[in-house]
Amino acid sequence: MLKKVSGLMLATTLVMGSAAGAAFAAPKATVAPVKTATQTYTLKVDGKEIVFKVAPAVEDKTILVPASELLEAMGGTAAWDSMTKSVLLAKDKTSVRLYADSSTGYKAGKKIKAPAKSKAVTGAILVPMTFVVQELGGKITWDGKTSTFTVTMPQVKK
Repeated sequence: MLKKVSGLMLATTLVMGSAAGAAFAAPKATVAPVKTATQTYTLKVDGKEIVFKVAPAVEDKTILVPASELLEAMGGTAAWDSMTKSVLLAKDKTSVRLYADSSTGYKAGKKIKAPAKSKAVTGAILVPMTFVVQELGGKITWDGKTSTFTVTMPQVKK
């Protein structure tokens, strides 16, 4: 009986442990542009319309979008650290670290505060869109007539 219980516990541990990494794996489904419970928005980064695979959300009147998809569109990178439950967002020579379920982050070693908490969901970490764009040197504008956010990133001379 003890062997059966031990075997079952081991099997459960292995299955649960392997599923943890899948929480941040890229999902297969595609959803509409920035769609919240009340409205659909369009996001353009340097003229290109972005369609998110993981649905954005709204927290504290702030639109949260998938970090990796936003950063990829901006020409940057997003790296998840499962030990600290944080995401490192980098573009050119600027980086920002945000923590899941927290509005606290760090930029150039200094503590910064986002307008809303980052949020871990199945398949992604959602981050405050406008805050991240601005912290990484971009500009974001809103066109109420077309419900479009436009992100413009500075061109870096190489």
